[in-house]
Amino acid sequence: MILVTGFEPFDGDSVNPSGEVAKRLDGRVIGDHVVRSVILPVQHEAARAVVAPLLEAPGLAALVHLAWRAAARASRWSAWRST
Repeated sequence: MILVTGFEPFDGDSVNPSGEVAKRLDGRVIGDHVVRSVILPVQHEAARAVVAPLLEAPGLAALVHLAWRAAARASRWSAWRST
């Protein structure tokens, strides 16, 4: 499984591009792995509570975390791959 995370809308926005991209990738197959997408709350501790158990999921091959900050007009992403 490839876990892709994005965020819910915040700060008055009706959508968050990171969450929309994550939703569109959900269920896709990349190589031998299925993408599972999760939309995270923007509060740090709440997001951690959602992600932490997913990091222990059997068969987790990679994590791709997407973020968007409208004020910066920029996206951020990070990736982790198990060995």
